[in-house]
Amino acid sequence: MLREAIRLTREGLPPGIDLVLTSRRGGIPLWQDLLLLIPKLTEQVRGRLEARSRPKAPPGSDRR
Repeated sequence: MLREAIRLTREGLPPGIDLVLTSRRGGIPLWQDLLLLIPKLTEQVRGRLEARSRPKAPPGSDRR
């Protein structure tokens, strides 16, 4: 089910990000939820990766 959800949402996923998906015990997610959550979660990961790659300002450089 995860593999098919990725296949169907692949075009909307950000490029350059490898995904490792695992299922958890506790129930099977709804199909519609998977199709909405996968792009949303990968965008969150992309944002975090971009934030990490931005150069950090030296301490005190924000003073005016």
